[in-house]
Amino acid sequence: MTTSLARPVVQRLVAPVLLVLATLVGLLAPVQAAGAVRPPSVLETEFLQQLNAERSARGLAPLVLDPQLVDGSRNWANAMASSGRLVHSNDGRAEIIAYGYRTGQITLTWMQSAGHRNLIVDPNLVYAGFGVACDSSGRMWAAVQYRRVDTSLGTLTRSDPSPAVTAGDSGSDCKDQSGQPPVRRLYLAFFLRDSDSSGLNYWVQQYRGGRSLADIADFFAGSDEFRTRYGSLSDRDFVRQVYLNVLGRPPDSNGYGYWTGRLRSGTTRGQMMVGFSESPEFAVQSGII
Repeated sequence: MTTSLARPVVQRLVAPVLLVLATLVGLLAPVQAAGAVRPPSVLETEFLQQLNAERSARGLAPLVLDPQLVDGSRNWANAMASSGRLVHSNDGRAEIIAYGYRTGQITLTWMQSAGHRNLIVDPNLVYAGFGVACDSSGRMWAAVQYRRVDTSLGTLTRSDPSPAVTAGDSGSDCKDQSGQPPVRRLYLAFFLRDSDSSGLNYWVQQYRGGRSLADIADFFAGSDEFRTRYGSLSDRDFVRQVYLNVLGRPPDSNGYGYWTGRLRSGTTRGQMMVGFSESPEFAVQSGII
């Protein structure tokens, strides 16, 4: 049996639309906030910053990302964006969801709704996950899931609406996330790992500012990390190893001949890596689309 701690709230404004839910089931143990987490998107980062600013204005500790909650939030945001339906995940976590067009707009509307605000400024809800997905119309779907720190204490039943420090016209929209998938794929192809958030945000800004993927790739190719992995290999061995590392398979004869020929004719190793990171095979394999 689940026990509701906060009555679900539905507010219909011009945008965003949002819901709130908190239940007892599944909140029995906080988990470690450490671990490998895919770097947050531009939009997820802004939601974390905005909600932490609201907590800081009340003298509360900042939220801490929990890998399990991050995965759950992202999965649910994607599910809502795919279905076009604003519904709760019903997995027993404290959760707020919304759709809208700008991060600040959604956060401000959450703060203006007592049920949502009670969760955001609850001192016992410090582990959280953020997920944001954009649909084909450019609409942003957001989910924030929490774990309680001390289950002997209930979530807030009331909170003061002031101060609210997030402006409704602040933050980014779905267009501001453009450019992230190709840069993330490039990181993964080059270094066999996802990027750190600061590096990702820097290179996404560079890419959106007009710097080509080939130029970024040539910079990556000069890094110690890349040269340590591939620097001493001949071109033929380099092509073979990239196939194994990036695509997880040996090169087919046509691909092997094509890329060794390109390197002989002057294509840089960085430029070759773009061919792999932007290939449909790697996009599907990596799940970064």
